[in-house]
Amino acid sequence: DNKGTFIYVDGKLHRLPEGVMTLVPTKFWPFVTTSLFSWPGKIRMGMDLFIPRGRSDIDEPLASFVLRRLGREALEKLADPLVAGIHGSDPDTMSLKATFPRFIEMEKNHRSLILASLAARKRVKEFQKKLAERPGPKRTFFVSFRLGMQELTDRMAETLSRTIVRLNTPVASVKPVDGGFDVMTQAGERQRFDAVVICTPAFAAAAMLADADPDMAAVLAEIPYSSSATVNFAFRKEKLGVDLKGFGFVVPSSAPTRVLAGTFASNKWPHRAPEGYVLIRAFVGGARKGEYAELPEAEIEDLALKELRSILGIMGDPEFSMVFRWPRSMPQYTIGHLERVERIARRAERIPGLVVTGTYLTGVGVGDCLNYGQKAAEEVVAFLSR
Repeated sequence: DNKGTFIYVDGKLHRLPEGVMTLVPTKFWPFVTTSLFSWPGKIRMGMDLFIPRGRSDIDEPLASFVLRRLGREALEKLADPLVAGIHGSDPDTMSLKATFPRFIEMEKNHRSLILASLAARKRVKEFQKKLAERPGPKRTFFVSFRLGMQELTDRMAETLSRTIVRLNTPVASVKPVDGGFDVMTQAGERQRFDAVVICTPAFAAAAMLADADPDMAAVLAEIPYSSSATVNFAFRKEKLGVDLKGFGFVVPSSAPTRVLAGTFASNKWPHRAPEGYVLIRAFVGGARKGEYAELPEAEIEDLALKELRSILGIMGDPEFSMVFRWPRSMPQYTIGHLERVERIARRAERIPGLVVTGTYLTGVGVGDCLNYGQKAAEEVVAFLSR
């Protein structure tokens, strides 16, 4: 009932036009009538229908690609805020091959992004129809756990058997030795293992492997990360002073605000707030405004509340708020990223029994993490079997 996303441009919230698929408009009337883009901007985006294909053999920045296909307004008012809000990234440095390879295929196979998206829309409708026909609760593209994301790891932990779990034990180094690996903790404890899976951030993996493979460690250390912080505010509905519609909003980096995005969590997910309450989550930081994620918690909370009041028109005071920091948490797939990933894989192959994996490879979503874990387990089982 509350679906939809807003983009904060020129001091106003503009609803993302219905039919926009990964930056590309696919419905004529919502695109024509939207207040988000000017008429020259709309005409320029429509020119995608006539622009010839570009080269698919170069690693082009996302910003360059969007400018070439859809124009500056599409970059500044659509690509930039969506990329900053979702990936915490800068489109000027993002590798198109690593982050949106689908765009390359769309241009290659259909020449026009709009034509490619129209073809994809038919497949999406068929998929949605199949979802609607399935028995059980109504399904959507957005799903989560009733008790929060920790439910996933709690259930996984419950299934472990014949397993020793050691938490809060930082590792200093991992070195291959005859028939296994020597693992040393930062406290100086040493232990031998047959195989090792390292699924830390790239910079942590680089520190652990500095002696074992300096070349791989150097490549891992090249992968940059952005930092962010989230501020959760709980309001009583009757004191909020505004009726929240949609799932949330994103903000272009050119806007004079420090908040990157806001999610109306209790609109997007059931069970995120008790009856009569609203939960709003504000995001600060990212590749271009990372310094705001490093401010004292009280300052982050204060600036987030002030800007939510300005953007959403909130009048009431929150019942409570909580700040969470995510330092160096989001890997940045910058130009040349896929080549770096390939170099890491080649170096890892030289050390049998070592699996190096994580969100710095080819995807940052929960589904990607589960896929990495499954593949890592299969590699270890295959190695031990040999």
